[in-house]
Amino acid sequence: MSFAHHDYIHVFCLYTVHTTGFRIDGLGKIDLCGNSADELQRQLRIDDRCQRFGKYAVVIQPVAFLKQVREALKGRKFAYHLVQYYDDATFHGTIPPQEIPFRKQKRFSYQQEFRICVYPKIMHSSPITINIGIISNITGKMLSSQLNSQLVVKTEPAAA
Repeated sequence: MSFAHHDYIHVFCLYTVHTTGFRIDGLGKIDLCGNSADELQRQLRIDDRCQRFGKYAVVIQPVAFLKQVREALKGRKFAYHLVQYYDDATFHGTIPPQEIPFRKQKRFSYQQEFRICVYPKIMHSSPITINIGIISNITGKMLSSQLNSQLVVKTEPAAA
């Protein structure tokens, strides 16, 4: 069973590189100890199946990008956050209606999605265009096949 009004939400999906379990110091550096550099590198690895989404990837600075998106969407109803993945073999219950666009079956978890949902003013199935301005100063394009070789953890000794 599903709600028909979700058919009209405009959804922009992005792959997101994110990590858990690491502390960031006041200078924006990640505090690593023991074999945590290996764990960080593992969390940064992009699943090879994601290369099916295109030959090229656009790498963005997320804070600056979302600032431009929020500015462009002023006056519109929208939401954004990471997609949460559930096990459809064991999940029984309901998902709150406002969370439905941000839930997906666990078999898709390799996609590590971040979604921006724009809710329609009028229910229609036509696409929309949102002018977020120039993003060339906060983005870079590269071959998808090179992403994992470029997302490398480099360590340096802590300052005394």
